[in-house]
Amino acid sequence: MAQRNQKKQVTAVKLTRANLAKLARASKPRSAASTTAGTRSTPTLRSSQSIFSMLNPSLVPTMLASGKAFPVTGMARFSPTMGVQRRCIILSHSPYMSNVFAMGSSNGLILAPTWSVSAAPTLAATDVTGGPTGARCMKSGISIVNSTPLLNAGGRVFVLNSDQRFFFGDDPVNMTGAMFETFLNEVVAHPKAREFSGAEFVRPHSFHAHVVDPVNYETYRSWQGQMGIDDYAQNFAIWPGTPTLPRGMSTVIIVIEIAASPQTYTFSGRSTWYTRWPLNTVLGQSMRDVPTAPAERINRDMRRGEDMAHEPEYVAFG
Repeated sequence: MAQRNQKKQVTAVKLTRANLAKLARASKPRSAASTTAGTRSTPTLRSSQSIFSMLNPSLVPTMLASGKAFPVTGMARFSPTMGVQRRCIILSHSPYMSNVFAMGSSNGLILAPTWSVSAAPTLAATDVTGGPTGARCMKSGISIVNSTPLLNAGGRVFVLNSDQRFFFGDDPVNMTGAMFETFLNEVVAHPKAREFSGAEFVRPHSFHAHVVDPVNYETYRSWQGQMGIDDYAQNFAIWPGTPTLPRGMSTVIIVIEIAASPQTYTFSGRSTWYTRWPLNTVLGQSMRDVPTAPAERINRDMRRGEDMAHEPEYVAFG
């Protein structure tokens, strides 16, 4: 009997110690990173953020080794006040030039639209005047914030992340007011265009481009520097008598409709390019191998970038 009671006491002690250990482990707070990423202790990006987001600092890899390059990020900012009689459009696209986005506005069918181009000043030189000898766009995006006093913020905003070229009746410089209105109406009526209230952009949000042609996307071409609206538009539009230029990424198009009161917006276009420089320059000596990744990951990243192309991303994150 004494031996049996002793065995029961030993078993009870073992069970008690095991239960205490379990309770101790259960009482420890688990970090968000450990609950979402297994044993990882570093914070992870939110699930809605793609590698093509300008808020994601990761470099976009290629499947095959493509040599050395130096990633350069450029930004342009423009703060217009939208009147009560003018429709405006923002076109964000960054191919082989420092142009980051363009803005066009018109007050009806009679007068021709006015255009302005915003470019990254650090890369305004061409390949023969001091710029990179060759480059390609790695990622591109534009953020929008409505700084109008809250009680007056409003109006309608349409966003289309287009993977197709649009047809212009003529080149942008010679475009009539009627042609410009037709173009804006086509953007607004596009089945993929999303409608927002201008008040939603009191908090700054960003949209990013995605890959539409992998061959053109990964091809390096001579650097064109800052260009005018006609040359810039050849990358994302087509009109009679003018050839198109290669296009690797989508175009983010933002239409600001006429509002009841003037609206003050700030647009910040950002792009990152893989650039190549002469060996006798500092950047040429700082170039590193472009990262590579398996085809499965690259295809997954491209699909993710396209899926999130129309989702506004809160700029303050990260």
